[in-house]
Amino acid sequence: MDNKITALLAVTILCVAGACGFALKSASADTEPESDTLYQVSLLQDLMFGDYTGSITVGELKKHGSVGIGTFDGLNGELIMLNGVVYRAAVNEADGSCSVTVVEDSETVPFANTANMKTDFSATELTADSMDAMKVLLTNNTNEHGANSMYFAVIHATFDSLTVRSELAQSEPYKPLVKVLEFDQREWTRDDVTGTIVALYCPTYLDKVNTPGWHLHFISDDRSFGGHVLDLSVSGAKADFNKLANFVMVTPDTERFQGFDFSTDQSEDIEQVEG
Repeated sequence: MDNKITALLAVTILCVAGACGFALKSASADTEPESDTLYQVSLLQDLMFGDYTGSITVGELKKHGSVGIGTFDGLNGELIMLNGVVYRAAVNEADGSCSVTVVEDSETVPFANTANMKTDFSATELTADSMDAMKVLLTNNTNEHGANSMYFAVIHATFDSLTVRSELAQSEPYKPLVKVLEFDQREWTRDDVTGTIVALYCPTYLDKVNTPGWHLHFISDDRSFGGHVLDLSVSGAKADFNKLANFVMVTPDTERFQGFDFSTDQSEDIEQVEG
């Protein structure tokens, strides 16, 4: 077979350290760099059902990337990885405020995405008065480089306004994610806040394992404020984009995971959770 054919899709099944997964890679003569690979822990749909049990450690996650988003065991806060450091944006149960801390390598995650950030292209002077407007700007830039690829974007700016959320940590028996956010979500808005958004784009064909479109997490430069981004307003932002060609997913090998019916349509719940 001609090894110059690059359109061939190779599928590899793997089971490592009690976790199972699969890898999708475009075949080529040369081994593609790690910066071209999106590494995912479990399915968003698994999290939607209420599987909040961590399946890999933060230390293991950091081996596969320098930027990322996700959550922690027990849904204990929003995960933001930036420059190889993993942060937790959580609810301070004492007063309901936002709390940001660095997370130890021994903690575990039930769902996350990461990649080794390499800037393939950039955009400057991004101005948006809403989350939807920012997503349009980001998509306009990625479409020029391939509408059906995956991307991480790292966006740094002083935001005129930024609204984020996190949620109270959960205990078993776990409720579905849409129910958790109905009662246990907390939102915060800060004006004139400088920081970084880590944004992941998944194309439509990944709708059975993740959220199609953009998913944004934020952390402030002073590391005091962050979470899942709900809304924003900004002028003159800069975004660096990493185009991702490969997808690797590791799934938990547990009775809970094996018991879910992933043919269930969760699209409406996912849209509600993202908003």
